[in-house]
Amino acid sequence: MIIDVPKLIGNVSTHSLLLLPFTSLALALLTYKLLPFTFFRRWIGIALLLLIAGIGIDYLGNGAHLFYPINEHNLEYPLIKRDLWLLGGLVLLTLFSLSQKLYGWKWVVSGLMILCLLLGWKAYSKQQLQQTLDHRYSDEEVVRITTQPAAYVGYKWRFTVYTLNDVSYGEAIGGEITELHE
Repeated sequence: MIIDVPKLIGNVSTHSLLLLPFTSLALALLTYKLLPFTFFRRWIGIALLLLIAGIGIDYLGNGAHLFYPINEHNLEYPLIKRDLWLLGGLVLLTLFSLSQKLYGWKWVVSGLMILCLLLGWKAYSKQQLQQTLDHRYSDEEVVRITTQPAAYVGYKWRFTVYTLNDVSYGEAIGGEITELHE
């Protein structure tokens, strides 16, 4: 969603579950004058923020090096690709949380639950597409199937199926193939 400067310059340690406590500890020490909480609450709060906003969004977008430096493999489950509905929802939730006295936390929690349900439906549609492609190409020897969300759209998918003899690609909405090029 936002340009990730450390990742762009090759520093993937900020996206590691193993280094998360140390990164959040350093940030908690640096923000002691900005955030009026106890040290422990700052540390846990920053760790949760980094876990959800940093590592979680990257895992669902372009991938994260979850176990760096032990394993440098980039793990991903691409669900998000410049999804404007998600960005708009997060902006609204941020505004509601900043003005919580007007709206109350129930709106923030309700909005988070709605966004989680929408992401869950998107994950379900990705799994449905994967099953549809597995069933369609069950007779051929499939080398790899890739599915990527279409940018800005929400539930539209682009896929590529690599078999030993051919490469097929197309688009789908949910689990249904709408366009196929073989």
